[in-house]
Amino acid sequence: RSWEKHYNNFLMIVFEFFVVRKPSELYKIAAERKPQMLLLPYGIPICIGSIAYFFYAGMI
Repeated sequence: RSWEKHYNNFLMIVFEFFVVRKPSELYKIAAERKPQMLLLPYGIPICIGSIAYFFYAGMI
């Protein structure tokens, strides 16, 4: 199942963070893993939501 795959990836990343604790090594590990992972476009929805909130709050 896909949720199990994502959950296992999450656990692996958290485990690596606590074990390696060296940013340069974590960067190398993440770069090796990146081609295999599905990347989500977080920036676009966050930007749209922020702008919508600013209009709603009367800040723009």
